[in-house]
Amino acid sequence: MNVLAMGSFFLGLALLCIIWRVLSTSHKRNKTLPPPEPSGAWPLIGHMRILNSQIPIFRALGDLADKQGPVFSIRLGMRRTLVISSWESVKECLKTNDRNFLNRPSFAASKYMGHDDAFFGFHPYGEYWLKMRKIVTQELLSNHRLQLVIDLRA
Repeated sequence: MNVLAMGSFFLGLALLCIIWRVLSTSHKRNKTLPPPEPSGAWPLIGHMRILNSQIPIFRALGDLADKQGPVFSIRLGMRRTLVISSWESVKECLKTNDRNFLNRPSFAASKYMGHDDAFFGFHPYGEYWLKMRKIVTQELLSNHRLQLVIDLRA
């Protein structure tokens, strides 16, 4: 094959991929809009540079809340993080929609190194997590056990 034929083949293949991507995502539009996100997120670090300034983090987030509203999202690294700055929204999240906010984000390291999310701290909320929490609070974090290891903690 000559170079011109290979170039046109790969150009056509790239064009087909772009068209397929546009058509496949246009049908799956989500009806609910995500919370607003401030502009200026960098590709790998997200909004970390805003939080790494001379002013304290709570003031930086307060300034963003004044601009974006009481509920907004920022990117911490590659992860999108929800920031809630009004007590009404916090009450709605923690009282009304508490089951939706209980799960932790899934990490590849916790899946592969933790035997398919078997670590207690990384496991999603459910029957296993409730059972493990009960065992940990009754057995490992009881006053008797903590008194046994007081010399190790000091």
